[in-house]
Amino acid sequence: MFCEGFYLHRLISNAFKPPKSLIFLYAIGWGFPLAYSGLYGILRLIYDNEICWVKSSGELQWIIFAPNLCCLVVNLFFLCNILRILLTQLQSHPNEPSNFRRALKATFVLIPLFGVQLFVSIYRLPAGSSGGPEYEKFSVCVLNSQGFFVALIFCFFNGEVLQLCCSQCGPQRWRRKYHCPELSLQSMS
Repeated sequence: MFCEGFYLHRLISNAFKPPKSLIFLYAIGWGFPLAYSGLYGILRLIYDNEICWVKSSGELQWIIFAPNLCCLVVNLFFLCNILRILLTQLQSHPNEPSNFRRALKATFVLIPLFGVQLFVSIYRLPAGSSGGPEYEKFSVCVLNSQGFFVALIFCFFNGEVLQLCCSQCGPQRWRRKYHCPELSLQSMS
């Protein structure tokens, strides 16, 4: 998610100078996680080798959590800067009453893409503490629903996809029931 956030931030902040090569992003996106995961796996195998590695292993988990936390903080900076750029661009059209709502919608669309919801997974309650099982269930629901929400926002709520589905389904009754507009090239997201 760091690479996606960095790429989107770079596209928006340097609109007239798109990146020529993505090899740098590929190296970061595959190299750093491989290094940290390999180090964690080796140290976990040596010092805390249990049957199930899902359980907390104390300080060894910070080998994984620290880079994730750094990426999330930088992604939060990217998100705030993109919001600032959006608000600046929308303020150039003062007669448009829905500018704030449009910026807010754009921000909510970007939250799952930037991984801001992963702040929930960095901290785990100590074993045996009150609310531990509930927190774990909440954390699992939030973390595992990211792909679902990204698919909903970027694919299934996309205006072009909805219009194509409406045009392919045929019956006028279905089109009226789901308020399908005429086919055009505008997107909802």
